[in-house]
Amino acid sequence: MARPKSYERQAVIIAAEQAFWTGGFLATGIDDLEQATGLGRSSLYLAFGSKQALFQAALAEYEGGFLTRMLAGVEAPGAGLGEAARFFADLAAFFRDPASRRGCLMVNSITELAHRDAEFTPVATRLATRYHTAFSHALRGGVAQGDMDRGLLDRRAKLLASTAHGVWVLARADPEVAGATCRAIAREIASWRSNGTAPPRKPAGRTARTGAQAPKSATVSKP
Repeated sequence: MARPKSYERQAVIIAAEQAFWTGGFLATGIDDLEQATGLGRSSLYLAFGSKQALFQAALAEYEGGFLTRMLAGVEAPGAGLGEAARFFADLAAFFRDPASRRGCLMVNSITELAHRDAEFTPVATRLATRYHTAFSHALRGGVAQGDMDRGLLDRRAKLLASTAHGVWVLARADPEVAGATCRAIAREIASWRSNGTAPPRKPAGRTARTGAQAPKSATVSKP
């Protein structure tokens, strides 16, 4: 008995995702997609319409699978600084896997296609924004838990989002250095905790310093 068409379509998308992830959009030709999916080009065009449409389906599969699992901790209700630090600690562990040398499909695609492919640019913007939104969520949790001053939130969210993008690029050249960078960032996030009390704001009319940061710690603990 033939498998349901919906299952076959999903299997084709996943196979194409792996091909694009390994070779990139521009370098992955129809011949490569035929080999990866086991379908002829006429069947691929009939099912998806174009290589671009298949790529968009592969990106959606990647976002719903790999990326969602990776960001689950920082996007979860109640996330805080501990989850943000754990994201980078887990990423450092992942970079020990040789498979990490192919990088992140999302980051690879942004580097390859953003502002070069008009169809892809809005997708690139949305996917890039997801990192910032996820870290903003976790840092807001840190603020609510009294671990960080609210005035630092946006700046630090941008720092973490840009670092997360950057270490994926670095991992393609040197996973060991990328892992070391992630561990350093995890320790830095741990140092932001203020033992349950947000740093006091500068009193009006005085020149007192704002509260100092807590000492850095190599241990990342849950808030």
